[in-house]
Amino acid sequence: MKLRLERFAFIAMAVVVVACGGGGVSADQACTDVAQARCGQLQMCSAFLFQRRWPDLATCEVREKLACTNGLAAPKTAQSPSHVDSCATALDQEACTAVLSDTQQPASCEPPAGTGAIGAACGLVGTTNSFCTGGAICVVATGMTSGTCVAPVAEGAACDTVVGPFCEVPAKCVTNGSGTAGTCGLEGTTTCS
Repeated sequence: MKLRLERFAFIAMAVVVVACGGGGVSADQACTDVAQARCGQLQMCSAFLFQRRWPDLATCEVREKLACTNGLAAPKTAQSPSHVDSCATALDQEACTAVLSDTQQPASCEPPAGTGAIGAACGLVGTTNSFCTGGAICVVATGMTSGTCVAPVAEGAACDTVVGPFCEVPAKCVTNGSGTAGTCGLEGTTTCS
């Protein structure tokens, strides 16, 4: 009788865990999925570009997975395994023109805002903005792995393409062609005087 009750309790507990979502994707699996999607799509869409970036598929997947795993483990990140896994699904469905445009990834791949307020310390691991909140960007100096959360600036404000401040989307930092400093503006537009 005792064995039967223990077996019933185990089965009931297993049903509760599955029903309540206790079987979510692990960080390891999510990062494996996104690495396979990123590398597989690039290799399928352009073998030439793939070979310029990576010596082989295995190396690509190992490096992409490491960047993902480090990003999930970073302090102040709001990134989660389920979010990463939804990105992998979106990447698998992306058309080659989008993969090769290298300008915008699927919306589900945009990292969620983190918890670092403007002026807070942040780190750079895999992504640039999953550590800062409110649209702020983690600005990291060349050669460093940590930086500061900086608020983006509005159209017409001074900007710098390397050290920030960076522009609010959709504006871009328009430079005069020499150097990295410029003014936030919409591409293809001019200012009338």
